[in-house]
Parts: sequence; structure tokens; C-alpha cells
Amino acid sequence: MRSFVEVSRKLVEHVERYRAELERHLKTIKEVGREFFGEGVSIYVFGSTVRGDRGPLSDIDVAVVTEEKVGVDKRLAFKARLRERLGLFHPFEIHVVSRKEWEGWYLKFVRHYWRV
Repeated sequence: MRSFVEVSRKLVEHVERYRAELERHLKTIKEVGREFFGEGVSIYVFGSTVRGDRGPLSDIDVAVVTEEKVGVDKRLAFKARLRERLGLFHPFEIHVVSRKEWEGWYLKFVRHYWRV
């Protein structure tokens, strides 16, 4: 049986592997976003990754901003495709939102972000 410390160390290593290749993974998210939502999709990274205050197991917040609101079925299909491409247990917290939601709600709270 593995100890808590050993399991925690493995989880941190898993997340660090994704962070080490962040640019490649963000490119994949953008490719899949365009496949599902068209060329007008925008990708933004925000949260602790951008602020620089992430912890060892912090997720990586990514907003996939679409021109129009997207239904639940299409969101789920998009996230399923991302799991196929990025792995089942990737550390990305994907927020699929319309441009109106991004500009009218998210940007009230998100002060710093990177555009991919």
C-alpha cells in the first residue's frame, strides 16, 4: 500500500509534466476549440498560473471563449475530445463560455490573463 506522501509526490510529478509542456497543451486546446467552435474561438489562461501564486497541485484555468453560447451536449463532446488528446487526468479546468459571458462576467474577477 502506498503512503500518502508517495501518492502526493506522484500527483505533483504528474501535474508538473503538464506544466513543463504547457505551450504544447494550450496549442492542443486551441486546435480542438477551433475544430468544435470555429476559427473565432479565443483561448485564455487565467488564475493562479498567471498570477504566479499556484500551489503544487493547482489546476490550470483555461477559458475557451466562443462567439455564441454553446449547449451542454457540445460542451461535453468538446471536453471528451480534450480528454482523448490531453489524457484522462489532465490538470486543466476548462471553462467554455461565450464572448458575452467572458467580457460581462469573468473579466469582473479575472484581472490577469494570457491570450493563447
